[in-house]
Amino acid sequence: MEREQADRLLDDCVFEVIPMASTLAKSDALPPNATVSVTASPTSGMGPTVDLAVELGHRGFRPVPHLSARATTTKAELERIVGRLADAGIDEVFVVGGDGADPGDFFDARALLESLDAIGHPFRRIGVAGYPGATPPSPANSSWPPWPTSRRMPRM
Repeated sequence: MEREQADRLLDDCVFEVIPMASTLAKSDALPPNATVSVTASPTSGMGPTVDLAVELGHRGFRPVPHLSARATTTKAELERIVGRLADAGIDEVFVVGGDGADPGDFFDARALLESLDAIGHPFRRIGVAGYPGATPPSPANSSWPPWPTSRRMPRM
């Protein structure tokens, strides 16, 4: 494959990164203005995800932080996260249930989506993870769909 072909293929890619000490330095290898999905770690909490997303935005990238329900412990924390992302001009997030063993206010993605809707989030677009079957540690009835099918999906 020629370099020009490879560059065209990467023009509209979404790159996914993990918030680690070396991630920011390595982001220099990404194309300018790239969309960068920033994962959340169940062991680190949401702080590193939000910090990295904000800094990537300052560097000209289009960050899409993962909002992990199980890594977000309280509604007040969610409001602080939303405020920081809004202040940084981040207008897209990706909501996941997450892998944390000890959920706080949000057992699953649906609960976090409902809270985002209730607080009047500023996001232009919200992505959600959906699995056709349960993913550990979620019970079979909470992973799909991420909102009740008997009512309207939360405002995105």
